[in-house]
Amino acid sequence: MVILGVCFSFLGMEAQNLVPNSSFETYTLCPWSQDQIYLVSPWFRPTANTSDYYNGCSTSYVDVPVNWFGTENAHTGNGYVGFACFYGGNSREYVSTPLLDTLKAGKKYCVSFYVSLADSSLDGISPISAYFSNTLYNNQIKGDTINVTPQVSSPIQTPLSDTSGWTLITGSFTANGGEKYIIIGTFTCDSLLTRDSTIRPRPNNYAKFAYYYLDDVSVIEIADCKAGNDASICFEDSLQLGTLPDSSVIYSWQPSDGLSNSFVANPKASPFSTTTYTLTQTQCNVVSTSTITVTVEHDCNSAPNIFIPTLFYGTGELKVSGLELNSALEIFDARGRKVFSSADYQNDFWTDELAAGVYFVRFIRPNQQVLNWKFCVIK
Repeated sequence: MVILGVCFSFLGMEAQNLVPNSSFETYTLCPWSQDQIYLVSPWFRPTANTSDYYNGCSTSYVDVPVNWFGTENAHTGNGYVGFACFYGGNSREYVSTPLLDTLKAGKKYCVSFYVSLADSSLDGISPISAYFSNTLYNNQIKGDTINVTPQVSSPIQTPLSDTSGWTLITGSFTANGGEKYIIIGTFTCDSLLTRDSTIRPRPNNYAKFAYYYLDDVSVIEIADCKAGNDASICFEDSLQLGTLPDSSVIYSWQPSDGLSNSFVANPKASPFSTTTYTLTQTQCNVVSTSTITVTVEHDCNSAPNIFIPTLFYGTGELKVSGLELNSALEIFDARGRKVFSSADYQNDFWTDELAAGVYFVRFIRPNQQVLNWKFCVIK
């Protein structure tokens, strides 16, 4: 038996973080010494200099929150990594990992991570950056500054000097395409760093030193801003605007007249007269806009309705009442993948081949009015 029923909550999407083991909670063994970032695979150190892993499970000096460089709770969970971004002579430590997927050419990506300066540091520095590359960087002979231009960096004029909490570093960039690896650290030579040397008293001739903890690394593709296609509706009818919501995006619609909610991804529009709505979408530090014009016709019949009965016994046919020739119908699963498409729908879709779950229906009338519905398949 297939049960096909209306779902009353509109499920959204959650942007995929392309960074594996992003908060360093999955480990093969509890750390017991320095230079053990390999315990949080697939993270590794891309140069000869050591990078460290800390976790609350440890009984050694790589514990959380108290360890050999200071005291700091994890930003998330029980673990984080640490590396020296500056200790004179352009020496550096870095951390790196392959991404879960290659970046797409022309797409914008939001990058974020948290750092905390270790208590034992004598300097706070900036910038700390993220660099993305198409090829693996792995030089186990040298330990000096990697000479590349990172895509995302902390503000150069603001040293990262907080030893009692976590500082968010975030930014966005447009991918060239094919980037598969991320390296985090300092790619700027000593002479160009901004330094804060007032962290704590400095003994005479004591080495310059800035050691940072790192947690919660994120790389997310910025969602396309889509208000929808221009459409016509009959007076007193309504139309759903926008697209599936993304939990990492802030939405705002103008004007708010005739909208069910002007701060969601897909409000229902019931304007009294022809109206152009503008969607403003904010994600990471990227603001984008899109418009849709809803033309209100005062001399037309009401739009057709998608009829979803509460129960089908073995058939699972999706019916649309008031069908017009050349009416298109598309069905998507909860991940946004198209599972059915017809340019001239004739009540010929059956749910028998669908897996259990939530599905979204987009019905496009010949006048380009778009109707959006959803249903659940339960097996």
